[in-house]
Amino acid sequence: MTPHSSRTRGGKRRAAKARPFRQTSFSVYPPDGTRCRGTYCPGESRLVGIHVHGFRSSSAHRKAQFFLEHALQNGYGWVNFDLPCHGRSEGRFRDFRVSNALDALLELLAQFRGTPVMLLGSSMGAWLAMLAAQVMLKKAARSRAKARAATIAGAVLIAPAFDFFRHYFQNQPPEVLRQWRRDGVRDFTDHYDGAPYQLDYAALEDGVRHSALERAARYDFPIRIFHGARDEVVPLELSRQFQELSPEADINVRVIKNGGHSLDAHLNLIAAEVDNLFARARATAAA
Repeated sequence: MTPHSSRTRGGKRRAAKARPFRQTSFSVYPPDGTRCRGTYCPGESRLVGIHVHGFRSSSAHRKAQFFLEHALQNGYGWVNFDLPCHGRSEGRFRDFRVSNALDALLELLAQFRGTPVMLLGSSMGAWLAMLAAQVMLKKAARSRAKARAATIAGAVLIAPAFDFFRHYFQNQPPEVLRQWRRDGVRDFTDHYDGAPYQLDYAALEDGVRHSALERAARYDFPIRIFHGARDEVVPLELSRQFQELSPEADINVRVIKNGGHSLDAHLNLIAAEVDNLFARARATAAA
């Protein structure tokens, strides 16, 4: 990383397909003290991509590894990290809170002061990426001190689960919500692998407080959204709503005709857009 924190520690070298690289392990700590682990691979320029994974995913899953490999092959700096209560990061999953995940992402972005970053968010991670962008834009507008934070050069969002807790967990039948509140915790089954998991009712109370769809934002960077027309988890209408909410922003929604939620069969198409935004950011930096 472009380190501004003593929490970053050096890692070991290994060989990628395209070129040798140095992978640095690091940790960031949101205000609640949860240790969130990640890896950073420097690129050929200051520009760096940050992958933000989805709910119950991690930096070890297919998308994260695919885009890491793509970054290495193209000389991009790249960050993979695990949100709180996910992957290698600390915390029981039932204790997951959107607020803590957002704080962790903001803490990570703070390590790249003055550095242009490209955000690649998947599902819930795409929502978190836009929540973080909103926070950073508000701070920059108030302080007029953009050099103190990372600069978002662009964002690619894959099946963004905007306002995920409102549209998924809060949309349970009333009797289920009442029981969940009484018990304080509820059992769920993972949509993809069928694995059981638990989530505290406090996670719902926290999650519904966050929204990317309530008001327009002055996004000053290009946003490219890929959403499957057959998404069985997140309605396509949410991406359309996000786009329509900020008509002056450079937001494009690409509908994948036969795509579901994962879009794993379309990663090369998405990677091409990552390349386009990297090229655009490099041209802007060189101008």
